[in-house]
Amino acid sequence: MSSAVMWTPSEIVGAAFSIPLTSFVVAIFVALVLEAWRSRPRGGAGDRSAAPATIDRTGVVGVRHRPELIVVVVIAAAVVCTHLLDFVLRSYVLNMSGSTASLRFALPVIVASVGLAGLAALVVARGSAASVVPVTPSVRRTWLTFSRRRDLVAAALAATVLAATTVAAGLASSTDPQGQHIWLVVPVPNVDAVDPLRLHFYGWTYGVPVLIALAALLMSLAALLRVNAARPFLSPETVAAERLARRSIASTTARVAAASLALALAGAWRLIASTGSVTGLVITGQNDGHPYESAWRYAELAAAAGWAAPVMEIVAYATLLVVVIGMPRRLPLSARTTDRSDAVGARR
Repeated sequence: MSSAVMWTPSEIVGAAFSIPLTSFVVAIFVALVLEAWRSRPRGGAGDRSAAPATIDRTGVVGVRHRPELIVVVVIAAAVVCTHLLDFVLRSYVLNMSGSTASLRFALPVIVASVGLAGLAALVVARGSAASVVPVTPSVRRTWLTFSRRRDLVAAALAATVLAATTVAAGLASSTDPQGQHIWLVVPVPNVDAVDPLRLHFYGWTYGVPVLIALAALLMSLAALLRVNAARPFLSPETVAAERLARRSIASTTARVAAASLALALAGAWRLIASTGSVTGLVITGQNDGHPYESAWRYAELAAAAGWAAPVMEIVAYATLLVVVIGMPRRLPLSARTTDRSDAVGARR
């Protein structure tokens, strides 16, 4: 008669959040709550500031920017779908959970990079095609002009942590018999006759594609922000509305980039965390049946990364889902603005 296995609450939570699907389900709830909060009424019937003023009756601003905002939604959805599909195929369909698919961690970054580069090309192609009386800028606009600093800081922080994690893990990794850097070698202390443990690890085989994709993503984002800011305004009457549209594009694409980097980082942390769970090795006929104690010296950091990984995934998924859920409702049918100061400036 076998006894039932008793799991502690922490083990149950850890098992539930050991896969991205659980993080995705939680992120759906988080995204819906955030979108409901953002969509709440802001002001009563007598609050004139709650009603946006239409400043472009021809709808030309909406015609110009609507396709670009749709592409942003497609990019966010593509990052989510490819990340989940890759996990399902590797884990349940193709049984590749332990394989060396070198692009598995870089995939969300690659998708975001290609998408942002394509969007930048679209902006260049459509930049002034619909211009009526293009407005010459009075000051030089750069990639920072319409960007929100908090979104850029989030993207820069995610990029920095991902690069640091990748380099540190790569330096700690070792090669397998095929020459791939996918092992972490953990020696058994004070025992020369026992081979060291060789654990599947986030080494250079995975890290190099991530670093290349990271560089490509940052270049694509910078190029997009630059061309988004530099193109001329359509006319003096549409400046305020176009500013809002360009802020939306710049802010949303920066968040999409940060979220794709966070998904790659969460995957790397999950694999690194698996090395912190090995604490003993039992060899039949040796050491009187007692296990040899062996652990990576950074096992505590690896374990902490394992707990942080699902949090990172939830934040990344929720960020992307807010774009997918919320952007279509805000797509311009005609140019609208609640920024009364911008409207006054445009009329001047």
